[in-house]
Amino acid sequence: MCGKQHQQVYRELTKLAERGAVTYRLEPQVGKPGRKVYAITPVGTEVLEAWFIQAPKLAPPRDEYVARLLSCEVLDPAPMLEHITNLIAESQQLLNHYALLEQRDYGQSTSLTQQQRLMRLALRRSIHQRRAWMARAQEVRDELTMLAASA
Repeated sequence: MCGKQHQQVYRELTKLAERGAVTYRLEPQVGKPGRKVYAITPVGTEVLEAWFIQAPKLAPPRDEYVARLLSCEVLDPAPMLEHITNLIAESQQLLNHYALLEQRDYGQSTSLTQQQRLMRLALRRSIHQRRAWMARAQEVRDELTMLAASA
């Protein structure tokens, strides 16, 4: 998880603590500030249950990448081609990392706990999304390459 996502998690945990949905205790660490260990409260369990029974909504895709792609109609596609090539390489590194995590943490699928199985499912979601994004990005890269060659 990148730093920006960590910050968002901690902001949300702080809000939950302010509402009494979670508590935390400080766990001392050598040479570092104390680590906060969070626990859900009865109030938090009620909030979680109320949220859980609601039908989930599909999040609308928000992708700056598509807006940039459409800009290639009036702008030189070369910068977009460079960006997409870099993003494909970055995505491949991320997929490699995910594969290592999956093998290291969930390689023995027959002996996983319930929590580990759920965490593996969350990781697999990220893997599938990244693979789908890469397939589409490779298609875009190939098309932009042809557009740049014909310009």
